[in-house]
Amino acid sequence: MWPLLIYLCKFLPYKILIFMGTILGYLLYVINPHRKKIAKANIQLCFPNKNQEEIRNLVKGHFQNIGIGVFEIAIGWWSSDKTIENLKQSTSNLKIFGALNMWYERDTDALMARTKDRVLPLKRISPMGALVYGVVLAIFSVLLLYFVSNLLAASLLALTIFYYIFVYTIWLKKRTPQNIVIGGAAGAFPPLIGWASVSGSLSLEILLLFLLIFLWTPPHFWALALYQSDDYKKAGIPMMPIVVGDKKTVTMIILYSFTLLPVTMMMSYYYSIFFSISSAILGISFIYLALNLRTFLGEGQMFVKKAQTLFYFSIIYLFNILAILLIDNLMWNIV
Repeated sequence: MWPLLIYLCKFLPYKILIFMGTILGYLLYVINPHRKKIAKANIQLCFPNKNQEEIRNLVKGHFQNIGIGVFEIAIGWWSSDKTIENLKQSTSNLKIFGALNMWYERDTDALMARTKDRVLPLKRISPMGALVYGVVLAIFSVLLLYFVSNLLAASLLALTIFYYIFVYTIWLKKRTPQNIVIGGAAGAFPPLIGWASVSGSLSLEILLLFLLIFLWTPPHFWALALYQSDDYKKAGIPMMPIVVGDKKTVTMIILYSFTLLPVTMMMSYYYSIFFSISSAILGISFIYLALNLRTFLGEGQMFVKKAQTLFYFSIIYLFNILAILLIDNLMWNIV
């Protein structure tokens, strides 16, 4: 993928290259069975004891995580005149958080069904190796972003690493049910990094996107916690359903889902009617699924299925909001 994009950068504007890279990567997963077979083969090699259903879930999560991470950073690059290598460097920053987080939480991960098959709990790599890799990558990425971009972008990256590892993972995660509310800011920083890399400053436009991701994070993870509460309880993580119960958690999910719509409407000031209508449909769908979840409280397996539906839709919601932003910008620049 990257050699092709680097070759094409001689002939095409960078905003089109970014759009092509992100959309094409997603389409390869959706429509190309060979892409899924390759991912499946790699996962089977790493996890030979997994059954077919577990492998399918790992493949799905693999592409969801990569897709959303790349899209978040790509948003800040839509007006870029910089080399495509800078985008490669920014997307590599996504690896830092995973390496350091999984090093610190390796014992906790071993207790949870959702994370027990990560490489550190399985002892496929050493804890010291993971720590060294994460620290070296963190330092190298901050320095590289400073030299190829600017001080603001590098500072935001350093802040993101510090916030995610020390504020969220070490301080908040096992101390308060508000962990994901406060810690959610770490997941909202990447668009700011991309924007600052290009412009050297921040604006209300990108801060609204930061706010959207910040408000999206709690209902996304609370929906997951509703049907994975035993896992979190076993690991000693005080997620909201464990502390206040399912009913209050669902109420908070509904309240947060209502905040997403006005934020996207404020964002519409900077974009076209295409973004306004598309984001409104997604926002209303989010609200509907959150309200629908409440009607199945106390209904056992049916409630679990509805919580899973909301969780997976929340991924689709953010992915599509980011995709619509790129498409909207591309349409206006072509016109």
